[in-house]
Amino acid sequence: MKNTCTDELEINGTIYIKKDKQLPLAKELNGMKYVLVVSQGGGIHIGYMEKEDYRPSGKFVTLRNTRRIKYWEGAASVSQLALLGTSKPASCQISVELDSNEIGNILETIIVSEEAKNILNSVAIWKR
Repeated sequence: MKNTCTDELEINGTIYIKKDKQLPLAKELNGMKYVLVVSQGGGIHIGYMEKEDYRPSGKFVTLRNTRRIKYWEGAASVSQLALLGTSKPASCQISVELDSNEIGNILETIIVSEEAKNILNSVAIWKR
């Protein structure tokens, strides 16, 4: 265990940040949290989680006001995308917004910060 600075504490390789130093989460919409989900074969999506369902074939979610992230630069991982957004929004490819989308085979769900939500939704619609 080592103290990396006054705002962080590392225990067994995990860094914990003081609660008052964490970025605020994205505002909810009718009680739905704004999330980033990673699905097997379906890619990466951002949107408000309306429903979460566990089936024999895996986890499914229904997202509202959702966009698919086809490609990104300016973040090292989806975790950084969810927390900080991207430092290179002009280089990202994020699709049109769908009102609702059910996505299956969910591998990971991350609650998005308000800062990341604003940055990701400022990325121009990618289309061909």
